[in-house]
Amino acid sequence: MRKPVLAALVIAACAVFVGAELLNASRHNQFFLGDFRAFYCGGFTLVHGQNPYAAAPLMRCESTPAPLGLYATIAGLAVPAPFPGYALALFAPFSLLPYPAAAILWLALILVCSVLAAIALADLTARPLLAILLVFVITYGLIVFPLGQLTGIVLYALVAAAAALRRGKIALAVTCLCLSALSPHVALAAFLALFVWIKESRPAVIIAVVFLIVVDIAAGGPSQALAYFTIVLPAHAGAEVGGALQYSLTWLVHAAGASHTLALRSGEVSYVVMVCCGVIIAGMLARRFGDRAFVLLIPPAFALTGGAFVHLQEITLALPAALLLYVVARRHEQRATSTIAAISLVLIAIPWLWVMDQPWIIALIAAVVFGVALGIVKLDASRSLRASLAALGICTFVMIIGARYGTQIIPKAVNTHVGVLAQESWAQFVVNSSGITLIAAKAPTWIGLLLLVAACAYAICRKDQSSGFGIACPMPKLPT
Repeated sequence: MRKPVLAALVIAACAVFVGAELLNASRHNQFFLGDFRAFYCGGFTLVHGQNPYAAAPLMRCESTPAPLGLYATIAGLAVPAPFPGYALALFAPFSLLPYPAAAILWLALILVCSVLAAIALADLTARPLLAILLVFVITYGLIVFPLGQLTGIVLYALVAAAAALRRGKIALAVTCLCLSALSPHVALAAFLALFVWIKESRPAVIIAVVFLIVVDIAAGGPSQALAYFTIVLPAHAGAEVGGALQYSLTWLVHAAGASHTLALRSGEVSYVVMVCCGVIIAGMLARRFGDRAFVLLIPPAFALTGGAFVHLQEITLALPAALLLYVVARRHEQRATSTIAAISLVLIAIPWLWVMDQPWIIALIAAVVFGVALGIVKLDASRSLRASLAALGICTFVMIIGARYGTQIIPKAVNTHVGVLAQESWAQFVVNSSGITLIAAKAPTWIGLLLLVAACAYAICRKDQSSGFGIACPMPKLPT
């Protein structure tokens, strides 16, 4: 009984430490729940019959001063709310409350959903809840909670959908996927895989898609719904081509010197290719290991590998796929697959980029890696310590590169011309970045995603005596 209590106290201490640092930073920089401010104002403009993608109404709402260190935008800047109408409809009820009250309610909601996601993931993978919560302390404590991102909700929806599909509850799985559609590019991959591989789910998937379309049209009208996909979404991707916090292939190609157009096209093509590969491989893994949960967890992870618009908080949505693959491969005695998946899990879980300007988190990273190795990967204490030291080595490398070359971030001033779309002023505000420093800091995360892809491919192609498969690279027939 003492060990779980001690672990819980350590996690609580880490959470309090992270929370104190965040509150201190928000007091000075006033960035706290900055993304939620845009979501709130998007819902506010929608409720009041205005265009939630237009700059002027968003800026009026976002520039109102806020207490408690809550974010208020600077003059001349409109922070976009780049969601389809059905997603903005979720924020409409929040917009009926005063912003401070809505912010507190939203923070409570994403905290609860993140804890529920950890519980669901622990149940899905049969791994200790405390170890998974330790991972969430750093990934969500540093990335998701400070900005008020909705990644915790999407993560819970994906894991709950996978668990429901494993139990054969198709309707519940599809319902959860509707909630994950708050991140459309992630949910699209999961919906497609479900439709392709699970024959009995097809009527429910069609109904869910029709429902989302109806809500989207009802929220702002057909012209606004069409404009989102044809005008707003391309404009938002273009505004963040060189964004310092981007992890997309578009950013990497642009950092290599390519034009905006070529960078965007590269990201778009990679998204389509990776989603198709993810859908195919997910079905093959589900057949090989006899676990339908792969159908819904693998495609979103592939969709986040490359692409035209990927933020670090979204990459945490690949954690369930890496953890599930590790657990199942270990159960089937696929040592190489489980080892690659374990390394991928650690590399994806840690926000290495944050080390450059927040070196205090290095100790927390070391503790998290030790906890993951000991509690999730089930290494002994000696090897867990070596894994922790390896993480310290990566952090040291990132810091040395940053000290040698600088951050290579190019700030841009915002002029007083707001423009028609919020993305016009946002494109002026988003800082550009390129060069070896940011590439080195992002490289561990990219390597983690690529290792996950490699582990999936190896698991399929390897002859597995324990599971009865003796065919290299089995190609299952698509359901009719």
